[in-house]
Amino acid sequence: MRQELDTDALYQSREHAEALIEEFDLKTLWDAYGIVGDTIPFTSSFPCADIYQLIAPDILHQIIKGTFKDHLVEWVASYLKTMHGTTKVNAILDDIDWRIVAVAPFTGLHRFPKGRHFKQWTGNNSKALMKVYLPAIEGHVPMEIV
Repeated sequence: MRQELDTDALYQSREHAEALIEEFDLKTLWDAYGIVGDTIPFTSSFPCADIYQLIAPDILHQIIKGTFKDHLVEWVASYLKTMHGTTKVNAILDDIDWRIVAVAPFTGLHRFPKGRHFKQWTGNNSKALMKVYLPAIEGHVPMEIV
């Protein structure tokens, strides 16, 4: 069901939608599945135009978030913790945050008044933080990492 976004989704297909349309009334189709059961898409008779196969995930967003936040930022923190221990790593990460906060106002650069500590990373946050993150970690990690 469309309200249950945290559960595993079923694979969507034309056959699945048609089976639901045959099984449920129009109100249940709309309320539970978001399907308008009395409207037939003009592409329904096109054998190579299955809308469920044509919609692609936002791969660029996943690449940016996955490689930057989930990989690079976590990897640098893990590296620093391994090399310097738990006590010193907090001071280093605070210095990195201070460097991010201290970025001078400039056209095209986003300001991060709290450093890299924000609750939800959006794609725009990730792209903006990428511009200031590498200079912020310089000196704390080997040049090969930078």
